[in-house]
Amino acid sequence: MNKPGGICTYLIVPGMILIAMFTLDLFSFATFTMLLTGLMFLSIFKDVAQPSICAGGSFTFLLLGSVIYDKEHGLTSEQVLENSRQLLSGFSSPTLITVGALFVVAEGVRCSGWLEYASQKILNNETNEKKAALRIACVVTPLSAFMNNTPVVAMFIPAIKRWANQHKISPSRLLLPMVFFTTLGGMCTLIGTSTNLIVHGKMRRSGIPALEEGLGMFTLSPVALFCLALGIIWIIFFAIKLLPKNNSHDSEQIRTYIMKMKVSPVSPVDGKRVKETNLQKIDGLVIMSASRPSGNTANTNIRNWILLSGDILTFSGEKSHMDELQDIPGLVPVDLDADSEEYQLYELLIPQNSALTGKSIEQIWFRQRYMAAVLSLHRGSQEIDNFFSTSLKTSDTLLIAARPTFVEFWKNSSDFTILSEIEETEEKKSRPPLYPILITAIMSALPALGIINIMTSALTAALLMIALEKDLQVSPLKSVDLNILVVIGAALGLSVGLESSGAAAQIAHGLTFLIPADNPHLALLLCCLLTWFLTELITNTAAVALTFPIVVDVANSMTVSPLPFVIGLAIAGSASFATPIGYQTNMMVYAPGNYKFSDYLKSGLPLSLIVIACSAIIIPLFFKF
Repeated sequence: MNKPGGICTYLIVPGMILIAMFTLDLFSFATFTMLLTGLMFLSIFKDVAQPSICAGGSFTFLLLGSVIYDKEHGLTSEQVLENSRQLLSGFSSPTLITVGALFVVAEGVRCSGWLEYASQKILNNETNEKKAALRIACVVTPLSAFMNNTPVVAMFIPAIKRWANQHKISPSRLLLPMVFFTTLGGMCTLIGTSTNLIVHGKMRRSGIPALEEGLGMFTLSPVALFCLALGIIWIIFFAIKLLPKNNSHDSEQIRTYIMKMKVSPVSPVDGKRVKETNLQKIDGLVIMSASRPSGNTANTNIRNWILLSGDILTFSGEKSHMDELQDIPGLVPVDLDADSEEYQLYELLIPQNSALTGKSIEQIWFRQRYMAAVLSLHRGSQEIDNFFSTSLKTSDTLLIAARPTFVEFWKNSSDFTILSEIEETEEKKSRPPLYPILITAIMSALPALGIINIMTSALTAALLMIALEKDLQVSPLKSVDLNILVVIGAALGLSVGLESSGAAAQIAHGLTFLIPADNPHLALLLCCLLTWFLTELITNTAAVALTFPIVVDVANSMTVSPLPFVIGLAIAGSASFATPIGYQTNMMVYAPGNYKFSDYLKSGLPLSLIVIACSAIIIPLFFKF
């Protein structure tokens, strides 16, 4: 959990100590840069704050240290300013602008209904688990090759859960494979993942003739398609068997969580406000609403409702706590059969760009804002006890009770993704408008044909999506994830620091010391493993940005072309399958699939190694050393 004490312990205090030691000339600027990079790794791994804060904090210390170093070495103000500009260049790079634009494009496609439409249609008539997985692969891999993985995963979670419940199959057997398919699909094109875009941007700015052209739209495809084919075989025939048959919450369970109680004529609570009784103090239960025969109702501010004889109170919560209601004098049960559909269970996922992140249920005023009661908060496989006062984090899942109209009102919200839904309506089955797909297709085709660059194409597509905001019924601009953009900008700045200080060359020298000078194949494999390992520990974007100068220096020290190493970096940077923390979409299915950490390790670690081994073998066939 993000705590100020953790930020001080793992980021602020160590950063200030490093600044002080560096000022006293206790180590070189290269060592200072490496220590700050390690500090960023540690703070992100320990989850002391959002990755954007950890990366941004480490970068700020680097910027401060750079100014001190330049001043101590007699550089002019103009030279100091120029060096600072170089470090800050990541925040104005075409890569950052392109990633931001692609968020908008992906949100436009999501809000158009195409992902929902595809997710509903793909599994309708299938009954076999393996065939269902293959169908999912055939749809999500091409989708994720041309748009952000997050909305693809978010839209397929409810469809898979619905299909699994209908066919008495555990959704956990398909949710994680679906995420793996999207990650493999994202490797195939330049715009499939931000990892590839960062590598592309670093290549363009490297000043190395072999790299200056950057990546084309399909440069990675020959290697990625081999990885995709082997990955699909592993997932369908082996990984699914290793996954547990877990059951997550479903809409059938919530109806047992709701009970209505009537205030009897001789009740001791008659005439008292709800807050003056013990009714809101029962663990595991929430008062959803209060009503009386005259027609007056209260869905918010229930604590100030004055209880009168004949009032009906609707409670929601865990079934095990419902018996406590029977023991309260003056309350009698009401038969729920007549209107059991009045409230339903919904699971909400907090996405990466949610405005709710960092705020508690109390601060959000969730009940008043969304007309829904929060029953529980799950973080991974853990249920949070004091969830009303706990700050929400990306990939948290909320179990709520709300009326069936909740989906219609909030289905396009960027605050959360609805994972469990009510029955499909005819409106959902209708074919969505075609223009978001056409915009995305043209955006991908123009750079591939060399007509315009990827940044211009992505910005144009984003502007078209914004212009069509009224048709989409939501603002695509809300989808821009500033946290990811800060991580990318800060990681690019740290990468510049590693290069300019000579730290990258020192690390590369240490790596090449372990490898025979005439064995670039082994060096490529080692660089891929290093990148993959860092990706599993921190974010994929930060990992590739920081390892780029290292792998280039490894290639230069062996006097071979750096291009195969950079291609390996891009593939390995996306091969995060072994842990739930390595990639955003891995965590998205953690709670809905009721997974354990070991489930990722058993099914994902072999997949990561397959991708890395395949890359190390295939890359030299297409990109010569």
